[in-house]
Amino acid sequence: MSSRRASRLFALCAAAALNFFPSSAVAVVRRWSNPAGGSFDLTSNWSAGVVPDPADTALFDIIGATYTLTFPSITTTNDRVIIGRDNVTFDILTHEYRLTTIDHLPATPSVTVGEVAGDNAALHLINGTLNSVDGVIAKDAGSFGSATLSIGAQWNLSNALTIAYAGQGQLRIDNSADVASRGVNIGSAPGSIGAVTVTDPGSSWSNLGPFIVGPFGQGALNVQNGAHVSSSGAVSVRGASSSANITGANSMLTADTLDVGPTGSGVVDVRNSGFLNVTGPASLYPLGTLRMYDASVATSQLRFRGGTFSAYGNFTPNISNAGGTVDVPASQILSLSGDMVSDAGALLAKTGAGAAIITGSQTHAPGAIFHARGGQLVLNTNAGTPATAAAAAVSNLSIIVGPEPAAVILNADQNLHALTLNESLPGRQSFNLSTPDTPSAFRSVRIDPAQTTRASLWAAIASANRAGAPDPQDGIFDSGLPSHPNSRLGLARLADAHGDSSFLIRPTRIGDLNLDGAVTISDFIDLSSNFNASGPNITWQEGDLNYDNQITISDFIDLAANFGASYSGPATPISDSDLALLNDFASTRDA
Repeated sequence: MSSRRASRLFALCAAAALNFFPSSAVAVVRRWSNPAGGSFDLTSNWSAGVVPDPADTALFDIIGATYTLTFPSITTTNDRVIIGRDNVTFDILTHEYRLTTIDHLPATPSVTVGEVAGDNAALHLINGTLNSVDGVIAKDAGSFGSATLSIGAQWNLSNALTIAYAGQGQLRIDNSADVASRGVNIGSAPGSIGAVTVTDPGSSWSNLGPFIVGPFGQGALNVQNGAHVSSSGAVSVRGASSSANITGANSMLTADTLDVGPTGSGVVDVRNSGFLNVTGPASLYPLGTLRMYDASVATSQLRFRGGTFSAYGNFTPNISNAGGTVDVPASQILSLSGDMVSDAGALLAKTGAGAAIITGSQTHAPGAIFHARGGQLVLNTNAGTPATAAAAAVSNLSIIVGPEPAAVILNADQNLHALTLNESLPGRQSFNLSTPDTPSAFRSVRIDPAQTTRASLWAAIASANRAGAPDPQDGIFDSGLPSHPNSRLGLARLADAHGDSSFLIRPTRIGDLNLDGAVTISDFIDLSSNFNASGPNITWQEGDLNYDNQITISDFIDLAANFGASYSGPATPISDSDLALLNDFASTRDA
């Protein structure tokens, strides 16, 4: 026999002895004795024939009995109630059952369903109001407890409700029942397992103060079928395998703030038209996951602190990025339309086979990284700021593609700190400039030359653009080139509007080595000065127009065929002197 069970039996014996002194004001434990149920107010239903008074504890522990109590008095008051090993229904008959003890855990609080090891307790509450200071379901290790509120039941707690303090506990709120509390713990101690289900449109739970799912144990909160749960304090989903699940149309969890995984692998899962409404920030910690599948999430700010946001649909809140993961399932699209601000050194990975589209403004501190590791990452806004004559460019973000098959697609020009592709590895790692088909339009990328080598960029361009490339999308390419005849993708190290050097990648006319949009004598002079040169640093700017890392007569022929032409279409007549120079070069090389 456990020491806790022995203590409870000792208390019962003391209560029996005190029953010989009816005038005694000492609080005792009164035990229900009728396995058939009946009226709470009937003396014959209680051991020693005494109904518990406001100072007493009511104990229901017949060992496995199932029965129903009714509460005929408008208000019934006890110090505390304990459901031990019975399955009990409290039909309060639209009245009130009040428990007044101010003892808190680890002591036995005012309502306990499953107190000590070996208890297997169940409480069903219907048709009335249970008012208590606090409550616990499954108190000690080895205890099992469940509570179900339905048919208009209301449980009001002036302090905290704990589901699974050290045991295994469950709470179900359905059929237009409600709970109001000041603090929640689900799965409190190590080894505890707690679960709460709030279901149907008329059922709700409102809380003031902290609402913690899995403080140190395993907890689960399920809000479904149109039910509502709200907390004016922070909601925190912490413990290993702990979760909050909001599922179904009009199902809603509302919180002041949300922390997912601050001390463990917590998961918040919103799907099937459920709604997570966080009036303040929602923070994702390293092992935390927030899922939004065919659902809605509102928050003042989503804060990546190392966790994972797995989602699809439209997400409008602003994002604070200190590192984490955006995951989009296959065949789905996630549109991130809020503004994104990245901390210094923050690495945000894109995983999953779906597409993540960034449409909000981007502000990245130095060292920030986007790492595309699956599916598509689409940039509809510039990750940096272009240079002007008065101000230098801002190019703090680096992009890495791969080693997993992945794609980055541009719908805006980019100013980047660095660009790294893994096109030599299996699968397709692509970076697509995606130039619009409007005549003369082009997409451009500028990259800090101190962070990315000319050879690596040219290798990635050549991988996708050289003749006979096994996969014309494996590397840096431009899907818009077919709309711009006689154009190819070029690379050159040039000064920007502020006079600072950067690598420029853009589509242009074949032969336009300096990427100014026209093939002129200046381009020919550059090619001729590098003729017969070869090697990994021989790129478009030196005259490698066919991506083979060498300057040959083939490149000259391509340039000559486009001499005087521009990317935008119009051509200027070739002068006699330029024509003579080209012919002389050609005849010399032919000789």
